[in-house]
Amino acid sequence: MYAASALAANTICRSAAGSAAPLFTDFMFEAMGVGGAGSLIAGIACLLAPIPFVFYRYGEPIRKRSKFAPTEDIEGEKQDEEQRAGSTSGDSTDKEDKEELALDEEQGVPSPEELEKQIEKERAAEGITSQHAQGGDRFLDASGMERAER
Repeated sequence: MYAASALAANTICRSAAGSAAPLFTDFMFEAMGVGGAGSLIAGIACLLAPIPFVFYRYGEPIRKRSKFAPTEDIEGEKQDEEQRAGSTSGDSTDKEDKEELALDEEQGVPSPEELEKQIEKERAAEGITSQHAQGGDRFLDASGMERAER
């Protein structure tokens, strides 16, 4: 959800470290010598090397605890897809669907059936048949709606 901000922060930090390194490396190598300064840089690299493996191992529990990474929503969407595919469905989903339809009705959002009827009327007024609408526009589905809207 906030990937763009995280990537931007990562890029800024990496660029800042990269631009600051030439400012102190000359002094560090003069003061510590080639062996000491090289060993310090290698030690820091060795300390940072396991971080990707730690995130691979413990990343899922960290994301589950985060309020910025909506992993629960993704799992809920997977369960919804499974229920739509014909696996076991619960009463809570039916109740949620009814509540959602009631809220839509309150706000004046047409039901899917009403929307289909409205689209058919508009097509008939424009002289577009359903076969013509299915003609092959890859950005429109069979009902003439943009795919991104669904």
